[in-house]
Amino acid sequence: MNYLKLNGDLMMKKLFYMVITYLLFASELSYANSKKIPDFSGEWGGCYEGCEFNASSWFEFKQKDSVVIGKWESSSTKLWSGKLKGKIIGDKLFVYYCSDYAEDKYYTVCPIYENKPGDYFIKKGNRLMKYVSFGDGYRFDSTAYIYKIPKGGDIRVTKEKNCN
Repeated sequence: MNYLKLNGDLMMKKLFYMVITYLLFASELSYANSKKIPDFSGEWGGCYEGCEFNASSWFEFKQKDSVVIGKWESSSTKLWSGKLKGKIIGDKLFVYYCSDYAEDKYYTVCPIYENKPGDYFIKKGNRLMKYVSFGDGYRFDSTAYIYKIPKGGDIRVTKEKNCN
């Protein structure tokens, strides 16, 4: 009789550990699935009219899972354009650029892309927060007002206030 009681206790412990293991695995799987990849796809753009300068930018992102390809345009004194490719890591889209123009002093000529990401973006609702490469790191670009462009919509213009 002690043998049956001992085996029954052992079986209950095994069952208990199996249930705990299953619950831990299920919660880990649920946590992994809850970390969705942000959707950067579509057209994004913005125009900044400042007291001392004007600038505009436009991006078209085509996304498959965490990989992005697309096009870009930017202007301040001249219109520049090119292609881009990127990788989403966490909530950041890291972008590598190439330019359509040989005289572009910032980016390599397409189809050769930069060796390191030129910028990264964080999506906040319908706005992209742009961080530009600066030395060994990145800094927030406070003049980059980049918003999702609705189908058939226009680029949003942001005007600097208090120009004296």
